[in-house]
Amino acid sequence: MDQILLVENDLYFAQDVMKYFEQNKIPYHFETDGLNALNAVREKLPAVVIADKELPSIDGLSLSKFIKLDEKFSKIKFLLLISSAADELSLEAGLDIDAIIEKPISPKELVERLISVLQGGDT
Repeated sequence: MDQILLVENDLYFAQDVMKYFEQNKIPYHFETDGLNALNAVREKLPAVVIADKELPSIDGLSLSKFIKLDEKFSKIKFLLLISSAADELSLEAGLDIDAIIEKPISPKELVERLISVLQGGDT
């Protein structure tokens, strides 16, 4: 599996996910805010970005727009983590996001959703 960029400011959740990635030999890079994540996208060219909607500096929605609007990065898969189904109702129509995932979610379920997206499945 290609490298994943995990962007999450909930350190407890992020540590659980990173531990699962390491146990399953999934390459990843971790950032806690949107601005650093955008720089990491430019430097590391990940295959997938998993980002929380609520981030410091640049929120997850804006991060997805910056990535998808740049032709060099438009093929990067983007999974947006939200804290409740109510958040999903407030998201703008027409976002170029590959999956919206409600937290809490286990690291194993997150990776299953990621694999589904990479295989072209609906999530």
